[in-house]
Amino acid sequence: MPEIKIQHNLNSADKPPVRVAIAPGTYDALIVQVTVGLTRQTPSLGKFTLEYRILKDSEGKTDQAGRRVYQDYVYEQSGNPEQDGREAYRIRQLLDASGVTYQEAGGAFAFNSDHLQNKSVKIQVSQKPGTKPGPDGTLPIYNRVDRVDTAETLRDEEVV
Repeated sequence: MPEIKIQHNLNSADKPPVRVAIAPGTYDALIVQVTVGLTRQTPSLGKFTLEYRILKDSEGKTDQAGRRVYQDYVYEQSGNPEQDGREAYRIRQLLDASGVTYQEAGGAFAFNSDHLQNKSVKIQVSQKPGTKPGPDGTLPIYNRVDRVDTAETLRDEEVV
């Protein structure tokens, strides 16, 4: 196995840096990664996580550009009709906004997750408190993507 020379100072790496949540708002974003995994609940359910990279806010400001927001989408049914309906709505909203096609086969829907990568979308971001206190005893603040919309802006004469 080759030796890896680390350029970071590991002596001062005793805790991770604090990740500060971005301000709530609407942002133009690029989907840069899709990861498939399982939820932490029991029983585990299938999910995919999107990594959105912020490009600019709704006013064109780029002070948050390059920041990342992560959002899970659960694609397996939990048995809770309210939760299942919400997840179905969120996934359809994402696929419609990004222009990714999906097909129905045998009562289930499918899409190619690779087709989400490098898609530009508008995301509405909010903040939510975590459930486990951090090292300082306070609850961390996380971002949540509440809405995904198309990144294209239509002129009035294009609306039918």
